[in-house]
Amino acid sequence: MEMTEALMDQMDAYLEGTMTATERQSFEKELENNAELAEMLDAHRSTVLSIESVGVKADLQQIMAQNRAVKPTKVRSFNRTVLSIAASLLVLVGAFFILKPGTGSSAQKLYQAYYQTDPGLPTLMGSTDNALFDDAMVDFKSGDYESALEKFNDLASRDATNDTLMFYQGVCSLEMGDTEMALTFLSQIDLAESTWAEKAEWTQAMIYLANEDVSGAQPLLEKIANTPSHRYHDQAVEVLDQLSE
Repeated sequence: MEMTEALMDQMDAYLEGTMTATERQSFEKELENNAELAEMLDAHRSTVLSIESVGVKADLQQIMAQNRAVKPTKVRSFNRTVLSIAASLLVLVGAFFILKPGTGSSAQKLYQAYYQTDPGLPTLMGSTDNALFDDAMVDFKSGDYESALEKFNDLASRDATNDTLMFYQGVCSLEMGDTEMALTFLSQIDLAESTWAEKAEWTQAMIYLANEDVSGAQPLLEKIANTPSHRYHDQAVEVLDQLSE
């Protein structure tokens, strides 16, 4: 299987959380059925993480652009090319970071590498609240989280048990930097019954990492890693491996 520019763009969109819900679902289904594609995605994610781990995230776009200029070839050749570029960059910046450590802890960097903002819903909820929910989702997708949260809060005042609202209230709070409130909203979601359980569980683990609370993230990550069917199983295993290093 060849690493084409289109496939790399697709992987970047998946890792950056810019796919639509339909695109993400289709890509994840393909990953389940294509071991080679899954291996290529893991290699791509590892390269991104290795670069970010020394605080050179700003140079990532340039590195990926350089890699796209390389003639597509088999996955093993591609991996050597990417890792060679990354290694060269790490050598160049290594002395600087010995003298001046990168900002943020390893836990925070894992959060930055693995957390992806939910793309939002293309559908509406109930017949009476369609307009307001639609407006809130438009705000959410455009990045106006403060306005979106106000509308989700308004809807929640009429339906306090709606787990869809809880999830998006939590994500809006997280995007606004209020991790405590985000955890408050997400912790109300029933992890045994809700359709949002897996996303809520993973997001909570990410929030703990953002707060440098590894002890808070660990049980959630281990639970996810011990559940092979969990949609974030592979990511949880990778994060735990990184934390153990």
